[in-house]
Amino acid sequence: MAALRLPERFGAGTQEAARGVHDALWDAHRIEVPVTPYGGRLWLRISAQVYNGLPEYQRLAEALLSMAAEG
Repeated sequence: MAALRLPERFGAGTQEAARGVHDALWDAHRIEVPVTPYGGRLWLRISAQVYNGLPEYQRLAEALLSMAAEG
């Protein structure tokens, strides 16, 4: 398991911003991942599971890059 701090461009560390990122990942990419506000920033929690492999983590990274580019 790992917690990854999202860049500030994803929003302030609020529950509303966390919900927005979570919902955008699900709605646009069908990626389910917890997003949590902590210390004024947003954090994403990933965990290795038997059913997750490198392609799933690459897909998450690509989705996040796409979202960051959209602004």
